[in-house]
Amino acid sequence: MKTEKNFVQDAKRCRAFAFIAALLAFGGMYGRAQHAHSPSAGEKDKPMEMNTMGVEAGAPGHAMESDQRSEKVGVHGRNPVVLDQRQRQLINVRTTPATMGPAVVELRTVGIISYDQTAISNVNTRIMGWAEKLYVDKPGQYVQAGAPLMDIYSPELYSAQSEYLLAYRHCERLGHLEPAGASQDRSVAWQQSMKDSETLLNSARKRLKLWDVTDEEIDALEESGTPSDTVQLRAPATGYVIEKNIDPAQMVRPGMTLYRIADLSTVWVNADIYEYELPLVEAGQKAVVTTIAQSGRAVPATVDFIYPYSDSRTRTTQVRLVMDNSDGRLKPDTYVNVEIMIDQGERLLIPDSAVFDTGTRQYVFIEESAGFFVPRAVELGAKVGRMFSVSGGVMPGESVVVDGNFLLDSESQLSASGSGGSHNH
Repeated sequence: MKTEKNFVQDAKRCRAFAFIAALLAFGGMYGRAQHAHSPSAGEKDKPMEMNTMGVEAGAPGHAMESDQRSEKVGVHGRNPVVLDQRQRQLINVRTTPATMGPAVVELRTVGIISYDQTAISNVNTRIMGWAEKLYVDKPGQYVQAGAPLMDIYSPELYSAQSEYLLAYRHCERLGHLEPAGASQDRSVAWQQSMKDSETLLNSARKRLKLWDVTDEEIDALEESGTPSDTVQLRAPATGYVIEKNIDPAQMVRPGMTLYRIADLSTVWVNADIYEYELPLVEAGQKAVVTTIAQSGRAVPATVDFIYPYSDSRTRTTQVRLVMDNSDGRLKPDTYVNVEIMIDQGERLLIPDSAVFDTGTRQYVFIEESAGFFVPRAVELGAKVGRMFSVSGGVMPGESVVVDGNFLLDSESQLSASGSGGSHNH
């Protein structure tokens, strides 16, 4: 029975035989390539240098002919490559023409739904008192504009209403006592008293108005003739109560925010955009928002504002989108997926599989003529699906290599290094 050591030795022998077989096959390929190329009498004694495709490095039509056939500016450290039909099929080289087409960039990111800050109303009061009755006692309640929120007991309000009633009654009495046919001096004195009483009445009315007492409530006070020690606080807008900061019998101070009401018929989405994507985004662009809770439902949105500052931790800039929420199905503080549609019009497009990116430059291989492939530096624009828009380096209709280009690139670099770097295009 074989031991573990025997199995290891057998495996090593198999790998050695496989390596020898690969060398023999590679040598056969070299022999066929040398037979295909018949050197002149002066070259028979000269050793041949072979490249990875089985083509002589110094063969006519390779690097020397490349300089004559390509006048384009290429890529440093790479030479053009010449392939016959058999070599082309062997490494499966496939090309496609660069074409003009619509460039609609779909920029995908994530965002968070937030309240429309322009549709939030803070409810507070300008008088001091105590909460007597709460009509809205829970956050989340829906209220209509003008609906009562709470009653506030205030001795200051009672005093101000009493002063207003005194001034109002005094004016009424003076109006009934208007002298008819009295002397001029008496008439002037009456007019002055009436003017002073009206001034006091207007001052008392203005005081009530500054405490958010409405005209309707003042008219009711004049009709009843009885001052009240409570004032009713009403909703300034229609929406949902998102904050409630008051409890029954709690003291109320001027300026204290008692409720916050948000209109959710429209909402904002704050989405994060990376630095390299920011030049593509502009206000007014259309977008589509989808939520995890409502998968499959796409809600249209519009880019409304690009914030003038970035987050130093994430290196992103927030973009604000506005979207309709009339049905109330979108909830603030929910994470959403955002797709911004950026229409760049007609652009020259090439497949992304054709592009080599070294980090500092991008280049492609162009088939300038049958079997003649030239590395070409390109200027890329935005990515459109599985295509790149091109702003320089490629002309419409030129054939770019999309398959087999990695082997072409290896051959191109080996050719350049074997020629001593003399073909730096």
